[in-house]
Amino acid sequence: MADAGHYVGSGLALIAAIGIMVTTIHHEWKQSSNVNSPSHMQFLHLTEGIWMRCVYPTPGLAQCDYFGTSILGLSGRLHAMRAMVVLSEIFAFVGVVIAFYSLPCTTFQKKRILGIVAGVCMILAGILCVVPVSMYASEIVNDFSNQHHSDIVYTFGPALYVGWVSSGIAMISGVLLVICSRNSKETDYPQHSPKSVYI
Repeated sequence: MADAGHYVGSGLALIAAIGIMVTTIHHEWKQSSNVNSPSHMQFLHLTEGIWMRCVYPTPGLAQCDYFGTSILGLSGRLHAMRAMVVLSEIFAFVGVVIAFYSLPCTTFQKKRILGIVAGVCMILAGILCVVPVSMYASEIVNDFSNQHHSDIVYTFGPALYVGWVSSGIAMISGVLLVICSRNSKETDYPQHSPKSVYI
C-alpha cells in the first residue's frame, strides 16, 4: 500500500511541477472583463501577469511589454511574488527528481529519507505557489471593489486557477510522499563481493 501511494505521490508531484511552471510563465493572471468595463474599451482584451502585460486589439494579434519600466521601478510586492513562484518551481523540480530516485523500483539507498525530503520539497512548493497567487487574486478583488466607471475592470485569469490547483496537488503529493516513505520498509540491497576463482 505504501509503495502504491509513493508512485501516486510521485506522479502527482510531476503534474504539480508542470502546473506551477505554467503558472509562473503565463501572462494571464488577470484579464479584462468585457461585461463590466466601459463600452469604449470592450473591444480590447487586456491581460496581465507578474512578468508582462499584453493588449489584444484584434483576435490573434498581441502587443506585450514588461510594464513599461525597468525592474527597479516595479513594486516590492511584485518582486516578492516573482521570487516566491520561482522558488516554488525550483522546489517542485527538486522534489520531483528526488521523488523518482526514491521510488520502490530503484536501487538507491536511503530511499525513505529521500522520499521524505521529496515530500517536504513539494509541500514547500505548494505553499510558495499558493501565497503569491492568492495575494494577486486579493489585489484583483480590491481593485474590483474600488473601481470607477471609467476604469478597466479585471477578473481572474486562467493562470490563477492553474496555480491554485497546482498548489493543492503539490501539497497532496508532498503529504503522500512523506506518509508513504515513513511507513515503507527500507530495503538493503546486498553488496556483491567478487567471487574467488580457484585454479
